[in-house]
Amino acid sequence: MPIKILSALLFLICAIECIIGRATLPVEQSNVNYVVSTLAVSWKDAFVLCEQSGMELVSITSAKEQNAVAEALSSYPPQHGFSKGYWTSGTRFNGNSFVWFTSGKPLVYNQFADNQPDNAGNNENLGQSNFKYVISTVAVPWKDAFVLCKQSGMELVSITSAEEQNAVADALSAYPTKQGFSNGYWTSGTRFNGNSFVWFTSGKPLVYTRFADKQPDNAGNNENCIEFFMYCENSYKWNDRDCSQKAGYICQERSD
Repeated sequence: MPIKILSALLFLICAIECIIGRATLPVEQSNVNYVVSTLAVSWKDAFVLCEQSGMELVSITSAKEQNAVAEALSSYPPQHGFSKGYWTSGTRFNGNSFVWFTSGKPLVYNQFADNQPDNAGNNENLGQSNFKYVISTVAVPWKDAFVLCKQSGMELVSITSAEEQNAVADALSAYPTKQGFSNGYWTSGTRFNGNSFVWFTSGKPLVYTRFADKQPDNAGNNENCIEFFMYCENSYKWNDRDCSQKAGYICQERSD
């Protein structure tokens, strides 16, 4: 089955435990804990829309929560079958097991359909620290970097000012970093809705940027994540890069 993310589907459910839905989402139905939208979007856009609404994409950690989500959906005309459901935050981590992307925690409860997950098409899918940042030189895809920061009680870095840009550069100064594209470190910056960039940790648009000349260029039409790299000696800039490629990453103290 063409299933990439857990319940593998087309719509989204935001949960209010720290989770969704005011002005940005066309909210259809809500109960005490959940807001449901039938707006069909990609999984990544669903995650960002929940964040922008002050919520988070739903995680289901018990039979009680499973039943509560089912009840929240009960007022909708049922559509049976794969690819007719709603996005959750469940995603494949490190090419194998699943985690809840909002927390980085593994699944302790699941309700997969028979013979799922099957990963059809094979695409269903810390180090030195200073005051605020933790740097890892372990090269991983962008999605894994996001989860690893979550599992460490931190979040993938967002850079919202020149002061923060300089602080991250200073944190990297102890490392023998190579110059040039594809030698950098993942940030939480990612392309949203196929066009502009947001910080994935907050869903907020970029108000400060430090892209290199002629960047972002979206080479190959698949460079959707932002790396922080050494442009020239003692000078760091940003580049858009294929999220599936491996890079080091920078975690920061959680903002919440």
